[in-house]
Amino acid sequence: MAGEKKLTPDDLATVDQLCDEFEIAWLLSGGRESLSRWVEKAPTKLKSKMFAELLALDGQLRTRQSESSLMSSLSKICPFDVVMPGPDESSFLGDGRLPSIRTARHALIDCPTFAGLARTVAERLEESFTESRFVQGDAVMEQGEPTQGLFIVLAGQLEIHKQSEAGKTEVLDRCGPGSVVGEMSLLSGQTCTATVIASGDVQTMTLSAEAFATLREDYPEIEIALSQLVSDRLGSREVDALCGRTLGGYRLMRCIGRGGMGVIYEGFREDEVRRPVALKMLRHRFVHDSAVVDLFHRESEVLQSLRHRNVVKVYDSFVDVRTRFFVLELFDGTDLRRVLRQHGRLGEPVARRLVGQIACGLRHAHAQRVVHLDVKPENVLLDQQGRAALADFGLCQDLDQDQSDLYIKGTPAYMAPEQLCGDAVTASSDWYALGCMIAELLTGRRLFQDRDPVNLLEQKRAAMPSEAWPKLNITDDMRRVLHGMLHPIPDKRQVNVERLCAWSEDVPELSVEKT
Repeated sequence: MAGEKKLTPDDLATVDQLCDEFEIAWLLSGGRESLSRWVEKAPTKLKSKMFAELLALDGQLRTRQSESSLMSSLSKICPFDVVMPGPDESSFLGDGRLPSIRTARHALIDCPTFAGLARTVAERLEESFTESRFVQGDAVMEQGEPTQGLFIVLAGQLEIHKQSEAGKTEVLDRCGPGSVVGEMSLLSGQTCTATVIASGDVQTMTLSAEAFATLREDYPEIEIALSQLVSDRLGSREVDALCGRTLGGYRLMRCIGRGGMGVIYEGFREDEVRRPVALKMLRHRFVHDSAVVDLFHRESEVLQSLRHRNVVKVYDSFVDVRTRFFVLELFDGTDLRRVLRQHGRLGEPVARRLVGQIACGLRHAHAQRVVHLDVKPENVLLDQQGRAALADFGLCQDLDQDQSDLYIKGTPAYMAPEQLCGDAVTASSDWYALGCMIAELLTGRRLFQDRDPVNLLEQKRAAMPSEAWPKLNITDDMRRVLHGMLHPIPDKRQVNVERLCAWSEDVPELSVEKT
């Protein structure tokens, strides 16, 4: 966020500590803990960061809870649970009778998506929702037109229609009580991508576009909360609210991946020969988090500076629908995690050729003074010809930058000991991670299984490579390679990079049909 001061390691530690305490309190209270009370515990300069972190944590906790609970939720489409009406009130998910708008508004404001709002803000939001009624055939939203607001269905059914470029109209989906429509267009300011028609009598709670504009100006935190709602919905289906739209000159066709920070779409540039590309979008829940935005922007910049066949290419970047995108080379194959799931452990000859390609990509990045810091099977992509390329440089580090404020980042099972305890990292840290990955390719299992960071660090520091460790059915040559890469002390790691790169060769036998 413009003008926001960079948080120090001590600031981040304070936020982490409060989040840990909140999680314990949340579990003890059965999910009834108030986010606003915990935001007030944070120093003034950390309140914005604390609010964003708690919103994300609350969502994660409720996702875990919903997976093992039979409690009713507002909808499978909605990412939040509701406080249901008491026994003397009708439930709009129960007997089908219409609830009072007052009951529905109270239930909505008490849901986790808005639980972090201050009470005065929540009350303003609650007052802004009004009741709307539609009869069969009424258009709630129209394709190509601005949305009139955000609609939460209380009773009845809606049909979602989409018209193709050829003029053919098809029914994409049907939704009932609890479904939310219009939130993407409301937040982004873009026109609707589909027409929503009432199948019969429909009752909704409606937040009009005019009311939202006023609320957003007076209370920016409401936009953050709605951004989380959009973030949780985008990418949850292969075809979602952005598919079929043209953003930044690119037509988005389908969702092909969803990660912690981003959603990845397949698309093409409309003013070229429709070359397929991948578009990585920063989740809307993070657009107000300056640290995450910086990481996302940094990844785009780094990848645009790297030009190598074993590093995923970035072609472009842009801002649209109130978030950031960058455009990458589209890989039509798979990733190494899926390869391991499908094939199990790999033979050493195949693993060597694969490792050689990854080593070439790392050598190029290191020559540009960039360390990856998250080398793992999920971040190695394969195309149909068996070419491998490193992806996801979101956690990378410029070796020429000061590392005094470096915080711990990466995937613990693959992190070198120095990275895991927050010390300065070097190119050697990436080679350690590659060593962990080589062992996994050859066995089909992670070299380090423990998920507790403290135990993991102790294991990695104590694990002195020897002829008997790791116990793998491999050649003496490969054993010596691992012996050099997996030494716990960075200065004692021995990696013959040129020799590793000499192994490089495509592995078409690992390619799979495009999904």
